[in-house]
Amino acid sequence: MPPTSPNVVVVIGVGSIGLAIARRLAQGRKLVIAGRRSTTLLTATSSLLDDGHDVSTHEVDITSYASVQTLAESASAFGTLNAIILTSGISQITTSTQDLYTVDLLGTANVIDAFLPYVGRGSSMVCLASMAGHLVPLSQTLSTHLATAPRESLLNNAELQAYNGTQGSYAVAKQGNILRVQAAAKAYGLKGARINSVSPGVIASNMAKMVMKSEYSEGVKRDIEASATQRLGTVEEIASVIEFLIGSGSSYVTGTDFLVDGGVSAGTRWPAENQTSAIAAAVEEAMESAQKKLQKTAEGVSVS
Repeated sequence: MPPTSPNVVVVIGVGSIGLAIARRLAQGRKLVIAGRRSTTLLTATSSLLDDGHDVSTHEVDITSYASVQTLAESASAFGTLNAIILTSGISQITTSTQDLYTVDLLGTANVIDAFLPYVGRGSSMVCLASMAGHLVPLSQTLSTHLATAPRESLLNNAELQAYNGTQGSYAVAKQGNILRVQAAAKAYGLKGARINSVSPGVIASNMAKMVMKSEYSEGVKRDIEASATQRLGTVEEIASVIEFLIGSGSSYVTGTDFLVDGGVSAGTRWPAENQTSAIAAAVEEAMESAQKKLQKTAEGVSVS
């Protein structure tokens, strides 16, 4: 089947962030939106069509490699794959540890592998991870496994079970996304394509609203208070980063993660009180040094 459009953008997952990305990238492109829930797809499609965009929909289950393969084949039939954006995922408050690993970890591996045969020069894939992936230390053995294990055996690792509870497994899965993208960069590069990940912080989205009503709400509030920006991020801000990563201005950027968290990770690592103490100590030391020099000068001693 001959392609009917020169540039195709695939957005997998059309929640708050996915829909904002779809709107940002749709202008002048063929847009394929995909997801598991038909009702969500229909709502998103109706909204995008009302805006005058060229949209097709496709139901997909990212936990099934065959399902993602079918999506990749169907999307590529429209034309050149300009961008593939994966936003699908589940949060730590809505599911079990096993489901988290299956959707957030294996699902991402399925998408990366299934689209590889269909990308070409100029194609760009971006997978959404999370700032949570930057906050948990992993052993070198587990990191290597998450980055390079065949998808069929990706979830077969005893260390994965050591992270009890959905919060820990969520962070592991998201770091796994980051590592998987890094490991796939060479294979994508051989096709003339690029692949990166974006790790959002606390974004004003439907998922964030659910978290704020859960047992994790106090932790989220502490994250915001510790951040440099002291606020939630917006879906439009994430869309802006995605737009950069699929454009020509980022042609030398691949195999990396963009942390877009308003400074939460930085604030967690370097709390303001520690910075204040360090600055105060430095000022005190400088003042003492200056006083000593003045004293020596007064005594007629040459000071270099």
